[in-house]
Amino acid sequence: MSTQFNFSGLSPLFNESIERDEQTIAFEVQNGRGRFLFLMFFDDDDIETQDQLFVFLRNTRYMLELKLYGAHRKGQFCVYVKPWQEEQIKLELGIGQSQSTTPFDLIRFLTDLNAALPVSLPLTQKIENLRRNWNVIRPDLPERVIKEEDKTVLIGEKRLPEGHSPNERTLRKLYLHTQGNPNDIARLIRCLKAAKMTVAWTTEDSKFSSTDVRALINKVEQ
Repeated sequence: MSTQFNFSGLSPLFNESIERDEQTIAFEVQNGRGRFLFLMFFDDDDIETQDQLFVFLRNTRYMLELKLYGAHRKGQFCVYVKPWQEEQIKLELGIGQSQSTTPFDLIRFLTDLNAALPVSLPLTQKIENLRRNWNVIRPDLPERVIKEEDKTVLIGEKRLPEGHSPNERTLRKLYLHTQGNPNDIARLIRCLKAAKMTVAWTTEDSKFSSTDVRALINKVEQ
């Protein structure tokens, strides 16, 4: 039987991300031996990742995908943890089935984990967390987390039609496929959104060399 739990601790981060127009959350929490990487991607045009909480178990390299229920702006982030998912959590924590210890209390564990969630998360930290883990977590995430995955070479800025805003799945590639430091990338994304512009990408076998992030900032800010 599944266990219901409300990850209400996600509320400050979710509301902060909405207010800052950042449709991405990525942070890590440690509990005992366990290391839990929380991921959310809530693009308006992508129903595959909306209302999904991905929790990557760092030690066992296993991705849990939990459906979220409830009104998120009101602090409702309800999940249903299945028995087999509970077993994966126990493996991450190093709790063996044969150990004669105190029985594992899933609700208590989830309550402790929920209390440890951060209340604020700079975009720079989201970038660092995704960069650090991307090669490992990418196979377990939906393809639509980033747009046109084969295009990883940054060409430059691109002006959008009137009334359009940059697609988060395109901007998210700046986190992963540039050498710029996280502060510069965060600044570039703010500039692009303010200017209603996006960035263009091409494949590695093209004749283009990747554009420098700082040079692109200077062009967009003009």
